[in-house]
Amino acid sequence: MYIHEAPIHFGLIIATWIVLLYGIFVAYRRIITQEEQKEWNWMMFLMLFFLLLTYTCLAAMIFVLPAAATATQLLPYYLAAWSSVALYGFFFVNFAFTTPWFKEKQWLRYLFLIATVSFLSVLWFFTTPAATLVVSDGIMNWLVMPLIVVGYGGILTIIYLFIVPFYHMYRVTKPQTGALRTANWIAWFGLFLWGVAAMCMALVAFLTLLMPLILAIALIGLIISYIGLTLASRAITQLRAKKE
Repeated sequence: MYIHEAPIHFGLIIATWIVLLYGIFVAYRRIITQEEQKEWNWMMFLMLFFLLLTYTCLAAMIFVLPAAATATQLLPYYLAAWSSVALYGFFFVNFAFTTPWFKEKQWLRYLFLIATVSFLSVLWFFTTPAATLVVSDGIMNWLVMPLIVVGYGGILTIIYLFIVPFYHMYRVTKPQTGALRTANWIAWFGLFLWGVAAMCMALVAFLTLLMPLILAIALIGLIISYIGLTLASRAITQLRAKKE
């Protein structure tokens, strides 16, 4: 079984799963206990939920499948994982619309919705066992998705995970100073690292031997993001205390 032959892979995935589960718990607690920023908290919850679902698919794949898994065996897990990442990206983009600068452009949400639905359609229509390729990093098998899926997904990833979040963070932090501004950029950098790791996972055909390192970078990115959010929360509390 993969789980016996790939303890590093499985360990990194489970560690990330635990980190995400903690984030979901915190986001859900904020939803039920705080009246302010309801939409912000819901977007955070949904982002982390679909990211958790992604890692659940990867963990189940390693736990259930044999070491020499075929494309047919791997495909259901990859379809579920890629779909979850697509929905994570969609809610990540919608996260920006909780701020005043994007609220005036709500029509953009429909464009992102159309792009997400079209990507999911391409993913499920073009991804067949015959259109995929199995590669091995010497320990476990990975599935190379069709070029059209990787290409379209790459374009949306650049927009969803890099361009929009960067612009959003720039606008949010522009009037800020000191610890709060630094903390927000730390949180952004963590998610930036995870986005880079996600793109590397999609390019598994070229980066097969680096998959354990890529999984580690994704985990580190999420931890850094959590640290940034925690520091930002403390900075906001301190600013409110000073005003009072």
